[in-house]
Amino acid sequence: MTYPLTIVLTGGIGSGKSTIAKIFQEYDIATIDADEIAHEICSPQRPVLKIIQQKFGEKIINPDGALNRTKLRRIIFKNKEDKNWLERLLHPIIYQTMDQRLQSAKSPYVVLVIPLFFNAPPPFPIDRILLVESDEKNRKSRLLQRQNDLSSAEIEQIFQAQITSQDRTKKADDIILNDADFATLKHQVETLHKAYLQRVPSHHR
Repeated sequence: MTYPLTIVLTGGIGSGKSTIAKIFQEYDIATIDADEIAHEICSPQRPVLKIIQQKFGEKIINPDGALNRTKLRRIIFKNKEDKNWLERLLHPIIYQTMDQRLQSAKSPYVVLVIPLFFNAPPPFPIDRILLVESDEKNRKSRLLQRQNDLSSAEIEQIFQAQITSQDRTKKADDIILNDADFATLKHQVETLHKAYLQRVPSHHR
């Protein structure tokens, strides 16, 4: 089984992972996003959604048949056993899908966007851990703009549930600071892109 150079992109909620992934894509680097796969496997008519519906009932299904993520999120944040059940269901399927896409990726290296990497590392090889850090105030502001269905109390609850910035920083190989303008962010990604290309075995370039 052959894997390309594999970079995990992780960081706290609202830190800017999706924006950074898009910048890597501009350099023709394949990115595989765990959250996007979670959306795919929980789409209507997929077996996973039926299992979740059986567990939590009709209340977490929208009239159009789609998963009501806001309601589900509120349920699992109130009940740790429910949260653990959902993670046990989804994580193996998400990582199996990531593994398949990783092995078929054609770019010199691949960026895997895994928000919960430190809580549940994948079973396949990882070469570098790229952490994006941002001031908590900026992260909360981005989250409010992106998720207007969340209350301030719910956002605070999400932040409390994540591991601390200090713990993330200790485990990271590379760090991007996302508290300045877009040009500064893009320059940091460009610098890392050049560094990662240097790490790619010559026959994969």
